[in-house]
Order: sequence, then structure tokens, then C-alpha cells
Amino acid sequence: MKSKAKNFIRQRQMRGETVRALVECIAHGIDTKRKIMAETGFSWGSVATITTELLENGVIVEYENGNDRRTSHYRLTRNEYYALGADISE
Repeated sequence: MKSKAKNFIRQRQMRGETVRALVECIAHGIDTKRKIMAETGFSWGSVATITTELLENGVIVEYENGNDRRTSHYRLTRNEYYALGADISE
């Protein structure tokens, strides 16, 4: 039973880390799924699933790039509030 709970917790932590990494990519201008995959090493399925969830929850928005109309481009939603944490311990 403990093992199952630990696995569940670890999976949730990994998912949180994956979401955070994807949001950080978008925040730094890595704006397409293919570029995110190249930067993070995540699978297409992971990037597509998390991108969809972020869109549905209003964290990111899709925008049109005049140079590349076939590819979806993403940016953070400008009217949302974000928190930044820092570890300042030695």
C-alpha cells in the first residue's frame, strides 16, 4: 500500500515539474510544440496534452505568426497573475 501511495505522489511531482518546464519554455519565447520538444526532450504526446490543458485553463493563449500559419504558436496569458518562488537558503 505504501508503495502505491509513493508512486502516486512521485507521478504527481513529475507532472508538476513537466508543466513547470513547459510554462518556462513558453515564458522564454519557445513558442511551438516542436521547439518545446527539442528544448525539453518531452514526447509529442506530453507536450500536446499539457499544452491543451494550459490553453483550457487560460494559462497560455494561441496566437498567429504571420510567417508560419500552419504551426500553432503560444504565449503566456498577459492578464493572469503568476507567482515566482526562490530558494534563498545556503
